[in-house]
Amino acid sequence: MRRTLGTIGMGLEALRSSPLRTSLSTLGVVIGVAGLVAILSFGDGIAAMLEQDRNPFFDSRVITVRAQTLERVDAVSFPVSDPPELDLEQLESIQARLEGRGVAALSKTAGVRVSRPGGGEEGALYLTVATPGWMEMRGDSIISGRALTAADHSERRRVAVLRSDALPLWGLDSPESAPGSEVMVGEHAFEVVGVSHEAGSFLATRVVVPFTWGDLAEFEGVLPTLLVRADTPELTFGIMRDLRSWFEETFPSGAVTITRADQGLANTLQQVRAMTLAIGAIIGIAILVGGIGIMNVMLSSVLERTREIGIRRAVGADRRDILVQFLAESVVVSAVGSLLGLVFGLLISVGGTAVIRHLADATLSASLSAGTLLIVAGVAGVVGIGSGIYPARRAAGLSPVEAMRHE
Repeated sequence: MRRTLGTIGMGLEALRSSPLRTSLSTLGVVIGVAGLVAILSFGDGIAAMLEQDRNPFFDSRVITVRAQTLERVDAVSFPVSDPPELDLEQLESIQARLEGRGVAALSKTAGVRVSRPGGGEEGALYLTVATPGWMEMRGDSIISGRALTAADHSERRRVAVLRSDALPLWGLDSPESAPGSEVMVGEHAFEVVGVSHEAGSFLATRVVVPFTWGDLAEFEGVLPTLLVRADTPELTFGIMRDLRSWFEETFPSGAVTITRADQGLANTLQQVRAMTLAIGAIIGIAILVGGIGIMNVMLSSVLERTREIGIRRAVGADRRDILVQFLAESVVVSAVGSLLGLVFGLLISVGGTAVIRHLADATLSASLSAGTLLIVAGVAGVVGIGSGIYPARRAAGLSPVEAMRHE
């Protein structure tokens, strides 16, 4: 331990002996590590922001089934002539197939125009017809009034649940005052029975009405989407296999896409990490340039200290001692540059995320993971050893006699 501390001390002493030259040589490492830390911190922050919204909108228990409306032949897409179209009777069959392992619901969604109170420019929103339980599966919460019920569905009631951000389209003041109001959605009048806050609030405004109103003109040609929520995450894959078998039996000529709700999020996270690593690899060029600068300084140091090396060899130091001394100096220089780069990179990421939060109203925050710290430590070690190995070997290979005679 004492020998190690002494070697590190010699490395720091070399830094103090020529601070300007050493600082300039480490500038590339500082810039490269700062850029790398900033990019990794941004990537970690984006991943954390996406993970934060995983539940309930990205619930791993939720399975979505959509009919494939296009088929590809030789990289060319063609419309499917008879895509699978579910109805309420088939929904009951699917529910029976689940055997108590989960619940199923159907929905259709279409865009409609909405006339604003007092005239003026029209607004637009999504009108969704859904069977009971659909909103609960999506993680929507009722903040005023009630949700749609089985009675609304069976009796074909003209009732609707509005999302809270839809209220201004009809001049409604607050969620509490909205239930009991009548709203015009396209050409259709519905009584508002509830106001919801939707988990996926980044989607366009939505109004939900009973599925039995799915024969409206707006839904012509719109295929239903099946939503299934398993009771536990462990049941999800078994239910997906059963659903695939059921569709193959019921619609032999039609194809469907069966996905978990969190599958898209997982793909997005993978893309974010891949992009982060790709940009980090490009920034690594700056770190490589910094390593070359450190090597240049170490070679100059060997030339300037040739006589010192000869004296040390004459008083008993062996080649290994000289090799370790110069390697330690190179690693210390690289470590100091990496540490400064870490600090500057964090400052850049904190400032950058603050600007993004202000401009985009996003919940993005800078995040420093253990992986980033390990990468910075690895960079310091690899650059230090890689830049110092040649100068250290050259110093260790000097002849003591010739070194002492060097002027």
